[in-house]
Amino acid sequence: MTDRPQPKPGILDISPYKPGKAAVEGVAHPLKLSANENILGSSPEAKTAFASAIDELHLYPDGRCNALREAISAKYGLEPERLLFGCGSDEIFQLIGQTFLQPGDNAIQGEHGFGAFAIATRAAGGEVRMAREIDLRIDVDELLACVDERTRIVWVANPANPTGTLVKGSEIRRLHAALPADVVLVLDGAYAEFAEDPDFEDGVDLVRNFSNVIMTR
Repeated sequence: MTDRPQPKPGILDISPYKPGKAAVEGVAHPLKLSANENILGSSPEAKTAFASAIDELHLYPDGRCNALREAISAKYGLEPERLLFGCGSDEIFQLIGQTFLQPGDNAIQGEHGFGAFAIATRAAGGEVRMAREIDLRIDVDELLACVDERTRIVWVANPANPTGTLVKGSEIRRLHAALPADVVLVLDGAYAEFAEDPDFEDGVDLVRNFSNVIMTR
């Protein structure tokens, strides 16, 4: 018996996420690429759309985001039923963790991986396993060496933040082929627009053809 409500085990062990620096001494308006913000600002069309909705902001929005779903599926050639929307990828990571992890399970990421992966894992009661990176780059064999019977998720940011390194499409496919069918491979493509390497693959084909791959953007 305690004199106050207690969080479940592991919650108080979570270190808060620390965003990248928002200011640089001597620079008035730095370009903060670490947050993947649009350095050009909001488009005039977006501002007009927001202003036109001013009289409806008191209403609940469409929970399925049907208009956005149809627009994105048409622009990128994706099947609308495959799309899931969240308040940034961080919310999706939390949903993935809560859906697939139980206490005693583990999730694997690179040692320099995105902090939100570990937060989502620990919040669900899972163990975070850090795979050694070579030259600040995800190494598929190091990831696979961490997999055991309690592994449920493998997190891979490609390209990676904050290292800026990239894993070739052939290596991502090799990783997926070696994972058990009940392990979810999460490909975080938040910085895919920065990938100019011809060997980069966004993961859409894997998502279409396998039930254990999730790609976030």
